[in-house]
Amino acid sequence: MSDAQPQPDRNTVELWKYVSLDQYVRPKSPAGEAVRKGFLGLWDKLQKGLTGNDGNDGSVDHPYVDQALLHSVPQQLLDDAAPEPNWNDLTVALDEALEERFLNGSPASHVQFVVLPSCSGTDGVLLHWSLIKKWQIITPPDPAEIFHGGQESLAPLRISSSENFVIPHLERWYMRHHDGLTVIRKLIALLAARAPRCVIGVNSWSWAYLNKVLNLGTYFQTPLILQALDQQRLTTWLKGLAGRTGRKIFVFRQTDNGNLVLPLPSSLIQPDTNESAQQQMLEDSVSAKTTKFTWHLASYARGIPLVAWAIWRYCLRSTQPAFTADEDDKLAKALRSDDEHTVWLKPWSATELPAMPGKTNNIHIFTLHNLLLHGQLEIEWLAHLLPFSTADLLTTLKQLASLQLIELEKGMWRVAPLGYPSIRNFLQREGYLLDSF
Repeated sequence: MSDAQPQPDRNTVELWKYVSLDQYVRPKSPAGEAVRKGFLGLWDKLQKGLTGNDGNDGSVDHPYVDQALLHSVPQQLLDDAAPEPNWNDLTVALDEALEERFLNGSPASHVQFVVLPSCSGTDGVLLHWSLIKKWQIITPPDPAEIFHGGQESLAPLRISSSENFVIPHLERWYMRHHDGLTVIRKLIALLAARAPRCVIGVNSWSWAYLNKVLNLGTYFQTPLILQALDQQRLTTWLKGLAGRTGRKIFVFRQTDNGNLVLPLPSSLIQPDTNESAQQQMLEDSVSAKTTKFTWHLASYARGIPLVAWAIWRYCLRSTQPAFTADEDDKLAKALRSDDEHTVWLKPWSATELPAMPGKTNNIHIFTLHNLLLHGQLEIEWLAHLLPFSTADLLTTLKQLASLQLIELEKGMWRVAPLGYPSIRNFLQREGYLLDSF
């Protein structure tokens, strides 16, 4: 593990850390959040009885910002306020965790599993790590080969070699079908017998299924997993994303009371003798505490990075024409240059997120469950796994896509990060096999 690696910044260890699966901790829910609007359809009835759960000083009925002024953030501004994540620091964190495992692990530690929470967006980290380390990458069989033994894809593992290797996507080595587990059974047998080191990435839903049917936990060391983002980590991450491009300065505020959702950027609170009056104005006008929005977001997204990021972007709003502040809103008055922007978010209790359709049936349930178990599927193979016609499946897929629950990319259907929490909660209520994250 001595290959040269990019060095993490001083916040990397605190923000991103891979831990043993049995040490994984999900973010805690804020007090009072028993039901999320859009899940059980009871939020409107309960909302009047819940107070203080958003850290609000204002009222949704009498918002600080006129709702008619709010609209979607322009694309370029959105990409500056919440740019696409860069996972380089995760590669460093993964390397540190794997190095410790290989050096200090048991005799069985030559095989290391890395579980990837569904829709986390981090599945490319292992591939990036393998390219840096120059480990051999074992590509998965195509679905047709899975049903015919997978001899060609297994061949590299049968060759006697001391070369270390990586299998980035174990979920692509099986099909949930009576003829779909032969290849992965052979693969697991070969992994257990080989001496060279190997690292295997696996979708969290696939891990739950394969661990149940193949008892993987009895043969291999407990997997690694990226620790969930709690409120503090999520706040730090989102604030860092907003300042990453350096082109704009963003202040995130809540529409019901004007309070901050994220702490002020350091560029606005660093002492400056030339602008001391403005500095004092900002300090006097901004509460030291932020709202509980990111606490709710971390809990709802289950600490999964890309899920939280997708919801965050979905919730951001701007005002055009420019918001005219109250006379006492000194913060708004201070943000008057072209490089400074206020971005607004409704309080969490008023946020409307993608939800499952009001009427669901088996085709909805089986489709979504199979997409999660396999990570992604072409409609051809989804039809092969399910007892529905291709036409009916296509209609269902398009309906779910229109609700922003799933998405199509390069011919592959998969669950969308934005819709994942709603889908998971739905499947949990229906009693289906879930992942643990």
